[in-house]
Amino acid sequence: VAIVEVGLGGRLDSTNIIKPEMCVITNISIDHVAILGNSRRKIAAEKAGIMKSGIPVVIGEADDEVKGVFIKRAEEVGAEIRFADRECRLATLGSVMRGNVPYQRLLIDWCRIETPLMGYYQRKNMKTAYLAVQTMRKVGFEISKKAMEEGFCKTVEQTGLLGRWQKLQDSPTVICDTGHKVGGIRYVMRQLAETKHDTLRIVFGMVNDKDITHVLELMPEHVSCYGLKVEEGTPLYEYKDAANLPDDDAQADMYLAAVQMLKEKGYRQYEISNFARRGKLSRHNMKYWTGQEYIGFGPNAASDFAGKYFTMVGDLQAYIDGVMNGGQVIADVLEIPVRERAGDYLMLRLRTTQGISAQEYERQYLLPFAPLEAE
Repeated sequence: VAIVEVGLGGRLDSTNIIKPEMCVITNISIDHVAILGNSRRKIAAEKAGIMKSGIPVVIGEADDEVKGVFIKRAEEVGAEIRFADRECRLATLGSVMRGNVPYQRLLIDWCRIETPLMGYYQRKNMKTAYLAVQTMRKVGFEISKKAMEEGFCKTVEQTGLLGRWQKLQDSPTVICDTGHKVGGIRYVMRQLAETKHDTLRIVFGMVNDKDITHVLELMPEHVSCYGLKVEEGTPLYEYKDAANLPDDDAQADMYLAAVQMLKEKGYRQYEISNFARRGKLSRHNMKYWTGQEYIGFGPNAASDFAGKYFTMVGDLQAYIDGVMNGGQVIADVLEIPVRERAGDYLMLRLRTTQGISAQEYERQYLLPFAPLEAE
């Protein structure tokens, strides 16, 4: 049995010369708009182009906007159509550890499934796969319940699937997911919101034929945009020549495009690299950029207080012992001259959209607002 994946769209894809035993369409999101169309109905019509006379088709997800497109096409070509999100019932039964790997436990109709695929969206995919197996049985394929359960359980082991809500490490938790369309990203963002965390950092990239504007609507309240600097001595440095990295002009164009796009989506730029929705500015960063005092707690934490800059010890146990026993936790203390502080204020303030306040400068540093000359 060969499972052949359509490369792009469906109707005009080279794989459409094949006469299959069954067709599967998973879901519809805005994608490849230059080729498939700029609406979900147009994209659904292109995907529906794989339907053929007398060949059953399983649809994974279809809301009212695209369901009619699929039904119409199936009627035109004379294909039996089945909808997984309507025919299959799914219940979650918690999770279980198999060695060091978590498995989610599901009940689809009356079939109990354990799978290492932990992404929320996998529940939709499993309903689609389950109905596809039932349809294959219906057209004459012999697939036992045991084989199906084993297939779900050993998906990663047998296929080498990577990058689907894949946990790369603990402490801190790092999750990798290759979702790149609005439908998939929506599930990822929901799962992130329900995953316990203190600080959430998202490193996100998309190629230029993806629908980034709708994806931005799902992003958190705060966004930082930085250009990639490849440092000598890092693993990435070994691949810098083959990576075809953008030059300075291209990075500048990308930065300006990001500024405009974020603005259109309701983000306010308040620092050269930082953007936030209303009321979501980083208060800690603003203290740093505006020369205000702050105190940091924990190993290697930095503070700027009472005219002095100091850092805590870096060793966790030494820090704990110092706190619990009244010992030394401060590693370094640096008293910065006023003129140097004033220079830092000017440099950091120029990074912000607020700019420099002459009155605040003179009040804070007791210096006239005038060019600083090197001593």
